[in-house]
Amino acid sequence: MEINKPKISDGVIIWAAILFFPLAILLLIIRFMAHANVNHMRSKDYGVISSSLVWFWLAYSVLFYIVFKMDDTDTALTNGEIWTVLILFAVVMLIPIFIFAGLSSGRRKKMDERYRLYRHLMEEQGIQDYNQISAMTGISYRNVEQDMRYLLALQALTGDGFQAAIDALEEEETGRQEEVYEEGEAEEYEEDQDEEDDGPPVKRTVVCRGCGSSTALYRGETAECEFCGNLLTTE
Repeated sequence: MEINKPKISDGVIIWAAILFFPLAILLLIIRFMAHANVNHMRSKDYGVISSSLVWFWLAYSVLFYIVFKMDDTDTALTNGEIWTVLILFAVVMLIPIFIFAGLSSGRRKKMDERYRLYRHLMEEQGIQDYNQISAMTGISYRNVEQDMRYLLALQALTGDGFQAAIDALEEEETGRQEEVYEEGEAEEYEEDQDEEDDGPPVKRTVVCRGCGSSTALYRGETAECEFCGNLLTTE
């Protein structure tokens, strides 16, 4: 499946909604299941439900009107009754149409904000670990990993941030990534190999337990976090 192409196209689902509505429901269920692990497609999935309902409403409103107008039997509806039926049908259909349109718009805005937050954390703060990003943002690890795969595929991240994200993704896939964050406390982690006693000093990255930002310090050095003022130190 191409990165922005749904498993089942919008046009197929819309035509199914017009010709045989139960088939459209089945196709929507299949599409939602196929996109279960693709966060960025959810807004489009909600959107196609809204669009399908719009076309279903318009098509059958016209059909009902034509059928009722052509009915010349004694039980035929009057013009007032026909419009009453059409208005009631419109009310019934417009409610879910607006609900799913709102869900689609809200999801799209939510994902856009989430992507900007990821770029800020990775490019400006240099945070590469998915566990740490998950802890700082409140987004589940599973969703963070899915979102990062999408951003990398789009090459939305550039420069050092992009390379860092690629390295992190490779570590995720090979199972070599190490956790550097534990709930309730900050834990330091090394960027390079442990230096020998007689070797040159090497900076280590310390994660602030107050705001989650990263700061490079020499062993034994103490400093304040530039973002929240918490005291940072290395052993």
